[in-house]
Amino acid sequence: FPVTIWCCWGGFILRSSGVWAKRVADGVYFYGPALILPPLWVFLLWVRGVYEQRIMNIGPEEFRRIISASIWVFAVVAAISYLFQAEFSRFIVFVAIPLGVVFILLNHRVGRSWLHAQRRRGRYLLRLVVMATRTQGRSIVETLMAAYQAGLLPVGVLPPPRSAQGRGGALYIKGLVRHLKLTDADALLIAPAQVVDSEFVRNI
Repeated sequence: FPVTIWCCWGGFILRSSGVWAKRVADGVYFYGPALILPPLWVFLLWVRGVYEQRIMNIGPEEFRRIISASIWVFAVVAAISYLFQAEFSRFIVFVAIPLGVVFILLNHRVGRSWLHAQRRRGRYLLRLVVMATRTQGRSIVETLMAAYQAGLLPVGVLPPPRSAQGRGGALYIKGLVRHLKLTDADALLIAPAQVVDSEFVRNI
């Protein structure tokens, strides 16, 4: 997706040289600032952790990081302009960057809405077997079902083993493996000691 945007951006600036590039001679334009901006933006989004799995598609943190990375883009452009006396088109600074923020936020919002709709239909879910006591298991299942946007679907609850030693531990592991196969689970979630909340869901 970023590569596609970069190519479209490049084609557009070539068609409107007077706005996106600095004219250095008759018919000759310097496209450096306009061509560097998209990969710089993608890089700063990555540095700010916008693409971290645990914050994508759930909660407001993803959008806060997009805005933070975009502020850094503006700061980098301003710093380069000041340090190297580089002249950037006002259109890039006052129109392109704000519009870029809007389109990136809109893109993530639309993508999130689509994914949530798919998860409501039972698609793109990570199937979990929860290892917990009865009380803990009920609490975890209720929390995960309420936060369906996270894509975590509990398909079973198993009590923890009384002992991991000797023949009893070996039998428990065999039973656990059988249960994982029967439920077609993707992962085993071992109940934590702390309170189960939305932060717990994001950290899974």
